[in-house]
Amino acid sequence: GAQAPPTPAPYTVLSAEGRRPLATRLISGQEMFALDDLTKLFELTVREDTLAGGLTVTARTQSIVLTPGQSLASVGGRLISLPAPPARDGRSWFVPVDFVPRALAAAMGTPLELRKPSRLILVGNVRVPRVGGNIEVIGPITRLTLDVAPPTPHSIAQEGTRLTIKFEADALDAALPTPSAPDLIQTIRPGEP
Repeated sequence: GAQAPPTPAPYTVLSAEGRRPLATRLISGQEMFALDDLTKLFELTVREDTLAGGLTVTARTQSIVLTPGQSLASVGGRLISLPAPPARDGRSWFVPVDFVPRALAAAMGTPLELRKPSRLILVGNVRVPRVGGNIEVIGPITRLTLDVAPPTPHSIAQEGTRLTIKFEADALDAALPTPSAPDLIQTIRPGEP
């Protein structure tokens, strides 16, 4: 028999209130969020117009109009392109993950940033810098360079053979390099918040 496609990893929603998982589902090759899940997270109301075949999603005082079969959303009379139309599965409606930063953010008037590679959704003004790095071995010298965007205040402390870098942030979006000089750098890992 045919196997069901693997379920994609959930996104993590980071806000001033904390962290919450948000499940995704693949529908026609597109990652989607269930409108029911978004309703719980963002206090939305969803109304289905069975005669017209559309959906109205209300966030605070602003409405988003979605039409099945069309990859457009209307927010306050402004058309917003989506990568796929809303999809119905049983009694549930699903929207592409890009619905959150494109349509929902416009309706809520709140910054909503979707970071697909790290599977994060940042709500409001949370500080989550991207931290990446590179290790270079040049003869007897090993250099670790960290790229932090946006630039974030930090402090460095040495405790024995360990260096700790603390950032003034709510969380880190870290994609750290694998040490290539195990005699000098054993591990690089994000610590506890």
